Amino acid sequence: MYDKSWQLTVTAPGKVHTGEHPLFTCYAESDDGIHWRKPELGLHEFKGSKANNIVIPHGKMGKVNPDDGHPAVFKDENPNAPADAKYKAVVRSNSPKGLLALKDADLNSIKFE
Repeated sequence: MYDKSWQLTVTAPGKVHTGEHPLFTCYAESDDGIHWRKPELGLHEFKGSKANNIVIPHGKMGKVNPDDGHPAVFKDENPNAPADAKYKAVVRSNSPKGLLALKDADLNSIKFE
């Protein structure tokens, strides 16, 4: 599963703060869809550590600034798909505005197409 990772902090009296860290896209695995594991992928640093499950970090990738919290991820079942493009994602770009196509062999070291 690929999901939006976001910190929500509730303080008294009932206020919600969302600015503790930016959005990320993270990866988790499950055998039954109920119990989930978040593997330490070691790909992207967060608070001084790569011991996390982040697959799309916050911030610029090259000249684009992807909206890393809202990916559409899918596995390409086409048998002719190149090995380095078995998984694909579409994310919106904050600047320049538009859609970005991403690809990877396992979507853990994502790159732009």
